[in-house]
Amino acid sequence: MLDSQGYNVAHIQKSSPKAGDDFIFAEIFKFRTSAGVKYIVRAELYEHNTFVVKYYAAIHKKLENKYNLLTNKHKAIKIFITCASILPILLKKYPDFSFAFNGSRMIDLASNKIESYNQNQRFRIYSFIADAMIGRETFEHYAFPEMSSYLLINKKSCSDTDLMKENIKNMFLNTFNFDNQI
Repeated sequence: MLDSQGYNVAHIQKSSPKAGDDFIFAEIFKFRTSAGVKYIVRAELYEHNTFVVKYYAAIHKKLENKYNLLTNKHKAIKIFITCASILPILLKKYPDFSFAFNGSRMIDLASNKIESYNQNQRFRIYSFIADAMIGRETFEHYAFPEMSSYLLINKKSCSDTDLMKENIKNMFLNTFNFDNQI
């Protein structure tokens, strides 16, 4: 088990999609790190009752690649733990829903480094944290390293988790851009 705790999270609002968005609605949360950096966590609901959890530093809000950028504050583990801590909050409201984390590849403007989509750093951390923090009684765990995605299928609402895994994986492939171009 992990010794670190996340930051305190506050629910901001439930948000509707804008024109061109692929999600149904989003539950939006915020938190502030010990260094004072404010983060926004979005749990966007997609097909198959699957929330995809995303986050970004609020200072990057208006940037196109806001999910890819680093703050260089070196708090990744605690930030990911905080993102995972919203799952119980959402499960109270949506007890039969599944969850996914798609690890955005890192773009570090300072060092001019761009990660590939497959098995990126965020995916490796998400996988480690999900495996350590989230039990297998409620969720079946699936990793898609080729897409840097980690899926938690809620067993309460699914009699065939392998079939649902394939359906959600196909939805990811049809919804998200996994090519290596910027």
